Amino acid sequence: MTGAETGWAEAVATTLAPLLTVAVVIAVAILVLRNTALTTLATPTVRHRQSPPPVVDGPIEMLKERYARGEVDHGEFERRLDVLMRNREEWPRQTAPSPRGTR
Repeated sequence: MTGAETGWAEAVATTLAPLLTVAVVIAVAILVLRNTALTTLATPTVRHRQSPPPVVDGPIEMLKERYARGEVDHGEFERRLDVLMRNREEWPRQTAPSPRGTR
């Protein structure tokens, strides 16, 4: 190689090297940001989680909850409620739950 050929190749290399470095840095930044955004969107936050179902005491309250969720239609609700009301004395006695945080 002559001196003129070496100068041309050196000029191209010194021009392309910074451009390639910037392109690689931008590509890596885009990949990291896109992966982070997808992971963040796929992870549910505390606000989006469902709360546990409320504690239900007694057969009538359970029946009301099932009716409210649509598991029992109106006719079935009425029939079961009638049976429960007729047999109310046979239920085991339950004490009221204590308020949370008190002893």
